[in-house]
Amino acid sequence: MTRAAITKPPLPTRIATKLRRWQSRLARVPAGAGPERWLFIVTYGRSGSTILQKLLGSITGHYLAGENHNSLHGVFAAWRDATILKAKYGWGHEGIDHPWHGADVADPDGYARAMVAAFVANILRPPRGTRVAGFKEIRYLTEDLREYLLFIDRFFAPAVFVINVRSVDAVAQSAWWKDADKQELAANIARFEAITDALVAEFPDRFIKIDYARWTSDPETLRPVYAMLDARFDATQIAETLSVRLEHMRG
Repeated sequence: MTRAAITKPPLPTRIATKLRRWQSRLARVPAGAGPERWLFIVTYGRSGSTILQKLLGSITGHYLAGENHNSLHGVFAAWRDATILKAKYGWGHEGIDHPWHGADVADPDGYARAMVAAFVANILRPPRGTRVAGFKEIRYLTEDLREYLLFIDRFFAPAVFVINVRSVDAVAQSAWWKDADKQELAANIARFEAITDALVAEFPDRFIKIDYARWTSDPETLRPVYAMLDARFDATQIAETLSVRLEHMRG
């Protein structure tokens, strides 16, 4: 089989790209350093999360990345498996001929801390000078949502979780969900809200819920979010940001 030819961009373009990458590395937080606080927007598709990302990411000292295709969930799943390994087989009495030999020395939390550090250094990569860092993600309509968010809360402390919701009818009408089973979507969103409502009630110091319909029509409803982040609230600036239609929503 003949390999397809790869067409490289012009030399000046390649040089400029490498220069930008080098400058980006220099501008990022060094390994081992971290922000004072973490921020996570927890939601689902077509809930207005990108404009919320823009609002909260524009706060001085904040770096709020967009979606990472749920990359962090794999870290959670690996930690969960290692935790089961330790709890079920890590009793220290298995000989070298035992299939679970060595399980007693496993360190699930150390494993998680190392993976979280790798995620921050290689996926999130907040710039230098960042006080609050995090990301928004829409892939949270899962049955393990509570356990996953508590994992993030544990290994990214201190953190703030902004739970963003929107009317099921409005969400279901968007092109994003055109091929989805609407009853299943409604059930998944209902489960999402039940789980996150419980977390907001249980941990009101770091979990806060907002509704798209309310904060887009009345920016004042975002004031508690800014207060939780110790950030200056400017209703006029927020209203101006909300008035600009996002590029991915055009057409």
